[in-house]
Amino acid sequence: MRRVKILYAEDDETLAFLTKDNLEQSGYEVTHCADGNLCMESFRKSAFDLCILDIMLPKKDGFEIAAEIRSLNTEIPIIFLSAKTLKEDRLKGLRLGADDYLVKPFSIEELILKIEIFLKRSQKTPTIDKSVYEIGKYHFDSKNFLVFNETKKRHSRSANRNC
Repeated sequence: MRRVKILYAEDDETLAFLTKDNLEQSGYEVTHCADGNLCMESFRKSAFDLCILDIMLPKKDGFEIAAEIRSLNTEIPIIFLSAKTLKEDRLKGLRLGADDYLVKPFSIEELILKIEIFLKRSQKTPTIDKSVYEIGKYHFDSKNFLVFNETKKRHSRSANRNC
């Protein structure tokens, strides 16, 4: 199974190291970028499942990055992780298309939970229906009381009316 890829933009080396290390220990593959230009370059070169962006970055700020990412991909979850605490900054980030905005200092557990939530919501693979069982060359749909194979479907209840 492929590991989830996270693009992480943060210019504070210590915070970046700690956050990246914690995310990797949780099973994520993290690409860290220390400035906005490197972040966009990485985004264009590789497919990511989620982005975590600081706002105050050298060369290009997180708001600009989020706007560019949204112009290229409207579906990828974006989480801002910033020391900017003003309501106006949080609203601007969310208006640019961010899915969430966490203020530093933050809880790594909360960040990981939010990542899991957004990844679950953005999954494009259908979930397996646990109500359909395979019995030989037949399938039984327990929700709808159907027995079927590739060519025929019939209602189980109607077949068992004499019981």
